[in-house]
Amino acid sequence: MPTFKVAVTGGICSGKTFVLDVFKKNNISTFSFDESVHWCLKNNKDVLLKIYDTFPDAISKTGVNTLALRKAVFNSASLLSELESILYPHLFEMELSFFNENLAQTMVVSEVPLLFEKNLIARYDYIILTTCAQDIKIARAAKRHVDKETLLKIQSVQISDEDKIYRSDLILDTSSSRLEKKNELLIKELINRFVV
Repeated sequence: MPTFKVAVTGGICSGKTFVLDVFKKNNISTFSFDESVHWCLKNNKDVLLKIYDTFPDAISKTGVNTLALRKAVFNSASLLSELESILYPHLFEMELSFFNENLAQTMVVSEVPLLFEKNLIARYDYIILTTCAQDIKIARAAKRHVDKETLLKIQSVQISDEDKIYRSDLILDTSSSRLEKKNELLIKELINRFVV
């Protein structure tokens, strides 16, 4: 039986990491596009060379200054597209390696923030959308040193939750800690349905 591929998606600070952690706790192998981006920006020589050529102001003695890079790309649609063209071929390659390493697994999970924006739906069998109230996103972003202005710029290039809901199989509201148990139960039910 082919591996059942689940995608976890949602806007910035919507609770994707929480959902991924629940799958991990239940011994499901996971892949994260966000974590892979961070890895590429530190370790992938091809990516680093192209970043240096395209975004010289985002390079410091210690490597890529992610805050400067974020500021540059979310102020320019063309620069954002350029960055994505540098990163995505490597991200797809890394995810494919992850899939191939887990062919014996009944289920795997990928965290894919831009699933809808990049039209990647066909790559997966089941889509989980994380969502939460805007004030919660703002508070979570602040903890990551992302101010409200930057958050709104990031959200402006993402499809709204309302437009994603009807295209998703499961919607998880992560707005409060009291919803965590409910969300964990829903995820465990999904695992029990597809993992034999």
